[in-house]
Amino acid sequence: MNDDEQQRRCDAILRARLDAADVAGLDADEIDDLAAGRDVDDALNTGQSISEAAATIGHTDAVATDLRNRFRTFRDGLAARDQITLF
Repeated sequence: MNDDEQQRRCDAILRARLDAADVAGLDADEIDDLAAGRDVDDALNTGQSISEAAATIGHTDAVATDLRNRFRTFRDGLAARDQITLF
């Protein structure tokens, strides 16, 4: 991985607000998608519409919805992995 790709990866990890260990198996494009999904999720949580959030990240409503769903699925998977079993 060259320096530019490494920097892009680090920037995406920071934007997605994820731990590097959680995204170790993902490439920079996948992490960028998660970061965009987080941006959409954050925008919707502050009251913006999906159209406004999509315009902010430069995608259509359908793509923004898909990116948000990917982010939430990834985040929920991380949360489930961190659960301690009681039995």
